[in-house]
Amino acid sequence: MSNLPVPSNEKERVEALKNYNILDSLPEEQFDRLTELAALICNVPIALVSLIDEDRQWFKSKIGLANPETPRGISFCQYAVAAHSAFEIEDTSTDERFASNPLVTGPPNMRFYTGHPLIDPNGFALGTLCVIDTSPKKLTKEQLRALEILAQETVMQIVNRKEKNELENYKRLFDLSNDLICVVNAHGEFQKVNPTFSKVLGWDDNDLLDKPFFSFIHPDDAKASGKDLSRFTDKDAPLHTISRFRAKDNSYKILQWSATKDNTSGDIYATAHDMSKMREADRRLRLSEERWKFALENSGDGLWDWNASTGKVFFSDKWKAVIGYEPNEIGDTFEEWETRVHPDDLQYCLDELNKHFSGQIPLYAAEFRMQCKDGSYKWILTRGKAIEWSATHKPLRVIGTHTDLTERKLAEQ
Repeated sequence: MSNLPVPSNEKERVEALKNYNILDSLPEEQFDRLTELAALICNVPIALVSLIDEDRQWFKSKIGLANPETPRGISFCQYAVAAHSAFEIEDTSTDERFASNPLVTGPPNMRFYTGHPLIDPNGFALGTLCVIDTSPKKLTKEQLRALEILAQETVMQIVNRKEKNELENYKRLFDLSNDLICVVNAHGEFQKVNPTFSKVLGWDDNDLLDKPFFSFIHPDDAKASGKDLSRFTDKDAPLHTISRFRAKDNSYKILQWSATKDNTSGDIYATAHDMSKMREADRRLRLSEERWKFALENSGDGLWDWNASTGKVFFSDKWKAVIGYEPNEIGDTFEEWETRVHPDDLQYCLDELNKHFSGQIPLYAAEFRMQCKDGSYKWILTRGKAIEWSATHKPLRVIGTHTDLTERKLAEQ
């Protein structure tokens, strides 16, 4: 094997071959026509489109041969690939390199071989178009030229096949993408849109094609979008912008656009992601936070929010004021609360809390004394509820309120 011919760019050559995604593919008519034509022109019983990887020659097309592949070590085609030019053996039985080759001494009993390398546009020899006979032979000058032309056509078919497959992949991406994809010409008119335009916006091709892109932008967003487009056009940089886009029912979707431009044709290739649901979720979250903030500031004597997994507690400023502290004078841990509960009341509070955690009571409620900044005590009513639990049913987050009961307790006394 060490004496067998290997191209100097073998690693890159094999990588280039594999990038065509043709190895082990099914038979294809355009290649079979070429091998049949080669066999007819050269008047031989066997013709092959042979592709050589690391350790085999695999036949994309074959006439007069049953085997789908043979080991590379016994192949004739490896010589044509290494030579980067046509390779011919008029009589294998008189050539010491091939006289004992199993393809010569056994089926298909090769006595004649001519192979022309399949050289791709990047200069890599992928394999050969070869013709074989069971008797000694020599091709005419015209036959050799015809084999060369057919080899060039075979390479064109390999390249076209790859481009066609890539286009089909792009088309699948275009058709199946969850994002909106479109092509807009230099005049700002839609030229092509994918099916997601219909799914998200309700428009079909007839509604959009040759219509101005900007006629669908919300009037309040048109000025800002126009500035973004001008920067995109003038500076030739990628476009990233967000605007409201009119749907067929006259509602608007919030779309995040990205675009690039073909400087030759002026066409713009753009994709858009529907941000509407996320923006609505953000709006609801902000509304919820505003409600929570309002509740914090208007909830009697204060609220607390305890992260039981970290021990952190959020105390509202109103509750801190009840026991005489400024907002930044008191910490935000569970221990801060424990140290201010009267020693005689602490265990009672913890017991009631554990009853709630174990499911014995639906809500946590306790009346206890809490020490103020000046050392005095106030009576506090606390109510709380665990609102988030772990998979093992341990409380993760508990929220509640504090109410000052001091005046009521004094009145009762």
